[in-house]
Amino acid sequence: MRSRNYPVISLSEAVEKARKLYDQENKAPTDQRVAVKAWGYSSLNGRSLRMLAALRQYGLLTDVGDRVKVSDDALAILLEPMDSPERIDTIRRAATAPAIFSELNAEYGDTLPSDDALAAYLVRKKGFQEDGARALIPSYRGTVEFAKQAGAGYIQPQEEDRPQETKAPIKKVGNRMPGSLEYSMSLPGDRTATLLISGPLAGDKELKLLNRWLDLTKELLADAVQAKDEEAK
Repeated sequence: MRSRNYPVISLSEAVEKARKLYDQENKAPTDQRVAVKAWGYSSLNGRSLRMLAALRQYGLLTDVGDRVKVSDDALAILLEPMDSPERIDTIRRAATAPAIFSELNAEYGDTLPSDDALAAYLVRKKGFQEDGARALIPSYRGTVEFAKQAGAGYIQPQEEDRPQETKAPIKKVGNRMPGSLEYSMSLPGDRTATLLISGPLAGDKELKLLNRWLDLTKELLADAVQAKDEEAK
């Protein structure tokens, strides 16, 4: 039995390869034999084909007939500002694009167990051979770390690793105008956090924008807490 497909490099390595291809060919479709030259390969062989496959699995490479080019997602990661919500969302999506990475994310979030525990899980639950499981782990760990450093994180951290206050029940406390929603959550020290949406959400697009705003808000709150801690020292 063969192990399942997985990227042979981490997302950070794949992004660097996408950068080199973009520097060489810009956005133009190019022959695969020419594309791999950007990465130091002289021909299509086992290793260079695995690199092409890895970029495809992360969604960083688009096929145009028998040619390839950097994808729109790759361009977002390469060209958007480091703190751009679009870049952060794209990194999060790319990090979970490989099916096995998405499954690992659902199981562990961005708090990973030991290599031995990961290997055992991949062999027992996901149909991997031992050597395939061991080979996958560095790519996955590197991808998780890259996503965390970029501010993307993984989507579903383990419940026991969430900050305690986020486990408090979040409850709807009323409407201010037709279609408006207000949610409140108790915090330590008799404080309350409130989210008010002054009108109904108009579909997926607005929900995605709200998610991006919440991500930015979390960053601003973290900066504020750090600044307060530094003042207290």
